[in-house]
Amino acid sequence: NYYDDTVSILLANPPSLTPPSLSITKQHLGGFTFGQSNAQYTVTVSNASGAGPTSGTVMVADNVPSGLYGLDMHGAGWSCPGLYNTCTRSGVLGPGQSYPPLNVTAVVSSTASSPLTNQVTVSGGGSASASAQDPARITEFSACDLNQDGQTNVTDIQMSINWSLGMQAGHDLNYDGVVNVVDIQIVIAAVLGPGCG
Repeated sequence: NYYDDTVSILLANPPSLTPPSLSITKQHLGGFTFGQSNAQYTVTVSNASGAGPTSGTVMVADNVPSGLYGLDMHGAGWSCPGLYNTCTRSGVLGPGQSYPPLNVTAVVSSTASSPLTNQVTVSGGGSASASAQDPARITEFSACDLNQDGQTNVTDIQMSINWSLGMQAGHDLNYDGVVNVVDIQIVIAAVLGPGCG
């Protein structure tokens, strides 16, 4: 009968009496510089070991601080409409598991304060809300960080080579009036060690 069938189903699939317990982390990648156009963060939502599974929609909201704009959030399985600061998903997250991370890209204002503290919050899924903060120190660009990505590396060497060959407009790093192999050497020295301000 209906009663016996219902009892059998509940015994085979008992409901969890332990609520989920979500946590969230946010980490910036590399150093940030004033005016940087590709400042990157990684956001991860996890469920505690021994907690129950989530149910319903889970939402992540980024409390964008003054000095950070043009926020773009995306991640596998997440729904992040447009250039907004929220993402949602409804898949069940079991105990001791994490959702695929959210990748966040933003622009750092040239007048941002340092450190720049960004806060994210996770809510829903049957769990209490949780938040995390990530302070990032902001510095000036190195003169040899030619593509202004916060790092001086082989990409900057290639850009310097292109400039010296006349393939694109370049920087005269030693101020001798020409863009040539000497400027390439300056960038290489910066990649290998100190040598660029």
